[in-house]
Amino acid sequence: MASGRRSCKNKPDVFCYICGQYTLMANRNPVTNFVKRVYHSYFGMKLGDQDKLWTPHMVQSSHVFSVCGTVGIEHN
Repeated sequence: MASGRRSCKNKPDVFCYICGQYTLMANRNPVTNFVKRVYHSYFGMKLGDQDKLWTPHMVQSSHVFSVCGTVGIEHN
């Protein structure tokens, strides 16, 4: 059995935390406190695992703005 650590073939930050789809560099936004608040308001659960290397730390810009309108939170 191999003793080396396994690693992902793809970097997790090229995927959106919300939908899991590949996201182009121009459409990526970091997960900020604002994004966490919007995520919690929309999904009713806290955005988690941000301390892990294997989880995406980016979201698509379009998700943030569309969810903001749905939950009635203004983006500054």
